[in-house]
Amino acid sequence: MEVEELSVLLIEDNDDDLLLCELELKKLGITNYDAARNEQEAMGFIEQRAYDLVISDTMYEKDILMGPPVVRKARELGRDLVVIALSSHPENEKYWCGLSDYFFDKNKFYKPENDLLSPVLQEKFQIQLK
Repeated sequence: MEVEELSVLLIEDNDDDLLLCELELKKLGITNYDAARNEQEAMGFIEQRAYDLVISDTMYEKDILMGPPVVRKARELGRDLVVIALSSHPENEKYWCGLSDYFFDKNKFYKPENDLLSPVLQEKFQIQLK
């Protein structure tokens, strides 16, 4: 698979973090993505399109965890996807048990020197970045 073919769904409710994630994708040459701001938007995207990769904040809306239901729905629809969960709170990892392939600290994910996304693309999609 070429990086341009990769389809990504971003699930992020914070404007600044969404921008950082979009910049990270574009830096790697990923332009085929949709961004959802909440569970309802993400569900709509998942029902309409098959994604290769979901990058989701471990966000809450009125004390409801939004990312896991979207991933469960995608898998119920038979979608084969790789999931990266991002959180500023490591304790949130328990909510993603069995749902995410990777769980990264948001603060580390967005630092350019860490480059946590490239190894995922190489391992899961055999994408060799330049």
